[in-house]
Amino acid sequence: MFGRAARDRTASCAFALARLVRPRADSRVRTNRSSAFGSSLTEQARQPAAEPLNSPFGHNMNRKTINHIDRFFKAPSDPPYVPGTNSVLHLLRRDVVQCLGRDPQTGLKLSNIALFPGIMGIIAGVDLLAKFHAGQDGSGAGSRFEEFVRTYFRPVRSGWDRIIWQFRNSLLHSFGLHSKDNKGRMYHFRLNLDDCPLLRKRGGDKYYVGITPLHERFESAVSLYEFSVRADSMLQANFERMYPTYGTIRIRSSFMTALEKIRSGGFAEP
Repeated sequence: MFGRAARDRTASCAFALARLVRPRADSRVRTNRSSAFGSSLTEQARQPAAEPLNSPFGHNMNRKTINHIDRFFKAPSDPPYVPGTNSVLHLLRRDVVQCLGRDPQTGLKLSNIALFPGIMGIIAGVDLLAKFHAGQDGSGAGSRFEEFVRTYFRPVRSGWDRIIWQFRNSLLHSFGLHSKDNKGRMYHFRLNLDDCPLLRKRGGDKYYVGITPLHERFESAVSLYEFSVRADSMLQANFERMYPTYGTIRIRSSFMTALEKIRSGGFAEP
């Protein structure tokens, strides 16, 4: 357990960071650079605290909310509970890491990748977090998504929220890496695994998307959002509104047994 001075420093840093990403006052919704395997500051912030948590970092959160946040933002390097109830975000982040060619628990390089499912997982993760951030899951998915990108994808350039939303549509709707917005503008995307920026425009409607920066920016956004939720009572209320529907999923041991048989070829025809 950390000493009082360390806890105070952690709380002060997190509160200051949350203030930096607080949305504009006229925004309609209130609102970790960490690797896929967590950060020391995040892990310190996850340590148990007395109830209520009387600090700028906790905003008098009750024990149930603390437990929900701790579970939801569990590091992808931690194994899931099998059988047991797991964070949807935790499982998604683990799958993204594995699809992009790393073991989610060890970080070791794997022999192959599943590029499209990995990228789609990142985009689905932004969709998921945008619901929690806004505290609602009704109409307006595009505005929720873009607001989350503007707030937590740091640094973000003007117009990137709209372009990443169109990239999302090109993957999840057409799978063809092209999309058209409601004004008739076309967007054509190319994937880049080389050392490159998150977005690079070439020509009138062609965009190169850096996969590694996209994953890094997503993981950073997860951490920034976690810090903000822990420091902002309105974001906590939004989070709790979505948690019963989107927070957890239960894994049964029989499911994992079947999955291991599929991976080992146990269900294949002789």
